[in-house]
Amino acid sequence: MVFRNFGGQKNRIENPRDSIGQRSGIIAFFAEHKVAANLLMALVILFGIYGLSQLKRQLMPDFGLELITIQVEWPGASAEDIETNVINAIEPEVRFINGVKEVNAIAFESRGKVQIFFNQTVSMSKALTDVQSAVSRISTFPTEIEKPIITQTIQRDEVSRIDISGPFSEKTLKFFARQMRDDLINLGLANVEFEGARDQEIWIEIPSDNLRELDLSLQEISSSLASASIDIPSGSINSGGVSRQIRSDKASTNTLRS
Repeated sequence: MVFRNFGGQKNRIENPRDSIGQRSGIIAFFAEHKVAANLLMALVILFGIYGLSQLKRQLMPDFGLELITIQVEWPGASAEDIETNVINAIEPEVRFINGVKEVNAIAFESRGKVQIFFNQTVSMSKALTDVQSAVSRISTFPTEIEKPIITQTIQRDEVSRIDISGPFSEKTLKFFARQMRDDLINLGLANVEFEGARDQEIWIEIPSDNLRELDLSLQEISSSLASASIDIPSGSINSGGVSRQIRSDKASTNTLRS
């Protein structure tokens, strides 16, 4: 294409395709080959869709808490006795278990607690077994202590809270709440906690005239009630790597009324 300017000189306008053809590079290549550019774009979209479909999504993401707790009950023992005879016996046995990162312990009156933190790469099921074996090897525990309770801490986040109220008695509301809790557990929920209800209590009133007539004191009646309510340890049961203590709790309203 040729035109004349005012100075009378001839100028040539180059075809844009000719200038692109003289260049090199990715942009120039795709400008010349539209099919290849469209094919690459299609591949990018397809791989993006595939990657999105493989992306893991969770409403409440799980995260590990590599913690095992040992709890020991020693009724009537002071915090110093718990530390000397229980904590100091447990710590050396568990501190050098494979994968242990940190060991914390605290002693209270009548009980002690040891927390063992593990590295994230450790199998917690194996760690729980190792801790149980280490504690079972301890032979210096006082004979008065109860069997240590060893548990793996599992972190749970609250997903929902349901409040129950209405023009009913507290007993009726507790019945419906427990029924709802059982139904939710039967649906497969891992954990449903029941909170807010008062513990049931039995109130005993004795007229003073009856006490004088029977020649009884309040202390004697209290001792009789205590003997009718038996709460003793009955061993433990292991389920799913968790040890739970079983107690014999013998207390009934019929016994207390008699």
